[in-house]
Amino acid sequence: MFANAASGSAVCATKAPSSAHARAAPFPRAAPASHPFTGCRSPAGPHGTFQAQARPQSLHVVRSAKGITYTSYEGNSFKINFKKAGVTLLIDPWLVGDLTFGGLGEWFYAGKKVDALPPFEESSQCDAIVLTQGLDDHAHKPTLERLDKEIPVIASPTGAEVARSLGFRSVTPLPHGASASILDGRIKITATQGALVGPPWSTRENGFVMEEMVDGGARVYYEPHCDYAGDLAATVGKVDVVVSPVRTVSLGSYPLVKGLEYMPLVKALKPQVLVGMNNAETTQVGLLSQGIKTEGTLEQVPGALQAEGIETKFVTVKTGQPEEIALQ
Repeated sequence: MFANAASGSAVCATKAPSSAHARAAPFPRAAPASHPFTGCRSPAGPHGTFQAQARPQSLHVVRSAKGITYTSYEGNSFKINFKKAGVTLLIDPWLVGDLTFGGLGEWFYAGKKVDALPPFEESSQCDAIVLTQGLDDHAHKPTLERLDKEIPVIASPTGAEVARSLGFRSVTPLPHGASASILDGRIKITATQGALVGPPWSTRENGFVMEEMVDGGARVYYEPHCDYAGDLAATVGKVDVVVSPVRTVSLGSYPLVKGLEYMPLVKALKPQVLVGMNNAETTQVGLLSQGIKTEGTLEQVPGALQAEGIETKFVTVKTGQPEEIALQ
């Protein structure tokens, strides 16, 4: 369901509907910064409908060939520009400073970028922010503090809590199975069951399907730990691009990121392209880093796909350099 308030565009979250595409709506209109976040119930689904101001957009719809532009910022952080919709999403942004956990500082753990990023003014440009988790390596507070608080945020429930605490005005939490239509309906984002980052009884974090709601639009699946539950072939269906780690990162014997399990994911979703994340390039220091190990290499992936008779193209990118990915 999509609503358009008189003073600005809306972000609507509903229980996941069928996969049928909808046509793109008109361009968003600028709204005053003082417009409040409001919520309302809707018969569209049990999660209700959320209306929020959308910030004025600098991008416009470009009627171009199907494809995306993918830019990695190391770790879990990257940006996707959807060419047909003319929309740019910034995912799990870590664009400034070091990565630490729980404010414990470098003595415990700090991740440091290996490659220099583009200037913040360039890397931070986006139409919406997507947060898969509320942990620091997905909801990096120093970065979020610097971003424009008028940018709409779509997030897991824990990620939404972080965004709201930092003053973002349009925040849409998505429970598993719920969807949000954003930016005047040009993009739909659906939450899937993602990583289990706590005890076995805790709620899983999110993966997301990001879909252009225009004819022939691209569908992209992302889950940062290669961790999921249920039958993805049934709940997600075929996508054009999978963004996933392809290397396993463990703390001792406990896998934090199950990247080497990418093959079942590819077989389930049958993407044209698999984008391997630069999640193992970060320099790590501190007590916790001494127990972290990485298994697998990017170079092994093409041969493994070929050995399974899978025609999915494997793409790797350099940090900060936009990669044009053409799709059929």
